[in-house]
Amino acid sequence: MLTRIDCPHCGHIGAASAASLPRVLICSQCEHGALFKSGRPARSPSIARDEQAAIRTAWERYEAMAEPPTSWP
Repeated sequence: MLTRIDCPHCGHIGAASAASLPRVLICSQCEHGALFKSGRPARSPSIARDEQAAIRTAWERYEAMAEPPTSWP
């Protein structure tokens, strides 16, 4: 059975056999590699930490400027 795979880097949509997961897949469009466990990329601690830092920075900018950022995460 095929599983939908979305590239976390460029958003390209592909498919892979569910029986072949988990494994690292390389996007045919942007050549970005990511570990997929079940159709979604596995979240590494460094990615989660980077996302939290981006949210914290956006919030600090909001507090300093007293207006919401244009692209709130």
